[in-house]
Amino acid sequence: MSFCFIIKDKIPELLKNFTYPDLGLKYFERLPTLFFGGSEAKVLMHYDVDMTDFIHFQFQGDKRILLFDPKQSKALYKVPLSVHTIYEIDYDHPDYEKFPALKHAKGFDFVMNHGDALFIPRGYWHYNRYLEAGFSMSLRTFPNEFFQVMNTIYHVFIMRYTDKLMRKIFQLKWIHFKQKWAIKKSHGYYGIKK
Repeated sequence: MSFCFIIKDKIPELLKNFTYPDLGLKYFERLPTLFFGGSEAKVLMHYDVDMTDFIHFQFQGDKRILLFDPKQSKALYKVPLSVHTIYEIDYDHPDYEKFPALKHAKGFDFVMNHGDALFIPRGYWHYNRYLEAGFSMSLRTFPNEFFQVMNTIYHVFIMRYTDKLMRKIFQLKWIHFKQKWAIKKSHGYYGIKK
């Protein structure tokens, strides 16, 4: 399990210990986020709901990252009205018999070490596995175009709350329905008969 802390909410005194790097980006200074993980902790394959670009800095320990373009959503079994893929997929040991669309996923697989920085564009899928205990930080950028702002509003306020409402009403039935829907969509896209 990995843990996420919004610095300004949990430990604001840490904000005095760093400055925002001047990379020509306008940072969302309300949300610098720290991530802590023990050895072998995993973060589910997802993209960030706020749909912002961000820079991820690794400070301690090594961490494996899988990174995929948003165009790979169907190959990754994206769950509808969610920002994650099917829970049971093990990206370290993919079961291509059960999830054959994964064979079509084209992405990047690498390890972040102490001092590494990674720019992750909005909507990019990412999966993390801590190879040893460590921590990292992410700095988010403001969306800078009208359609990016509208996409952020849709994901944060419409999609997310629609899903929450459906979970509250239908509970596990909704979750199982979405999982089956994700499989059907991915298999249908690649013409997989199962």
